[in-house]
Amino acid sequence: MKFALVSTALTAAAFLSPFTNAQAYQQHAYQAPLPVQSQNAPAPPPGIGLQVAQTLEGMTGWNVTGMYARVIRSKEFDRTRDEAEGFVRLTDRNYNSLVKHEQLPEGGKERVWFSIIHAPPSDVTSTAYLDAMTNAARIARSNKTDPLDHIKWGRIDFLTETELAARWLVFKPPVFVIATNRGKDLRFLTPRMVGPNGTTLETIMREEHWKNAPIWNSAYAPGGSRAFIVDWYVRLVQLWSKFTTTVPSWALLFIMPMATQRIMSWMHSGTPAPGVPAAPASARSTPAPAKVVTPKPAAAGKKGKK
Repeated sequence: MKFALVSTALTAAAFLSPFTNAQAYQQHAYQAPLPVQSQNAPAPPPGIGLQVAQTLEGMTGWNVTGMYARVIRSKEFDRTRDEAEGFVRLTDRNYNSLVKHEQLPEGGKERVWFSIIHAPPSDVTSTAYLDAMTNAARIARSNKTDPLDHIKWGRIDFLTETELAARWLVFKPPVFVIATNRGKDLRFLTPRMVGPNGTTLETIMREEHWKNAPIWNSAYAPGGSRAFIVDWYVRLVQLWSKFTTTVPSWALLFIMPMATQRIMSWMHSGTPAPGVPAAPASARSTPAPAKVVTPKPAAAGKKGKK
């Protein structure tokens, strides 16, 4: 009974948790802790998912809070490690200030932003490439002769930074993004082009093999003739993200199937009802066999009168 109660409640908590949509996940999951102004300052209230877990733990005595924490950790990377590992967390809000309008020292090397767009930890490929890039940054910093200080190592979350991923037309992470010329020149490296090896990535950046990748200059690139289509697409993605943030996920479970059924019914409303199939032409052209009439035998003559 307790197990069924805990399972049901955890399922409800997962649906009600703010991590189920991208924007709320961004606002809740990785906010850096603010400095405490006073020791008596009230702590922020926990999310509804954590409240349900704490209530169940008090009712059952089980470590439901720990189970909930493990579920949440499987959906996110620990952003508190970014600075310790020498990475900058790039977001939709700080990209322009950090990349496009960065205050650069005069006479130095060209600034190069080497970033990875990654998925949640459940994506094995993203985890492998994140580890490889972490090793590459560590190898570069350990080089006393040239630690590649002109390179900034960045991380971009595919789920939360919807504008960056949509504007660059990135649909499947992981993808490496190399930004130069204050973000005007963009190059992309996919897993098909480079393997998840830290030494290989460090060599690519140190020996500038990344320059062999072409700069994105298609019609859909920033400044291209069809860049306005990308702007519309970005707005559409933002509206959808705002909608999924406003509407609870449990409500979407009921709304989306109903909307899909209505749309499919409307699309098939003009289709005529199937009738009785007509006979094939070959059957209509074949004449019916003539009816054979068998002549009756002649009747016997009547006997004469005596």
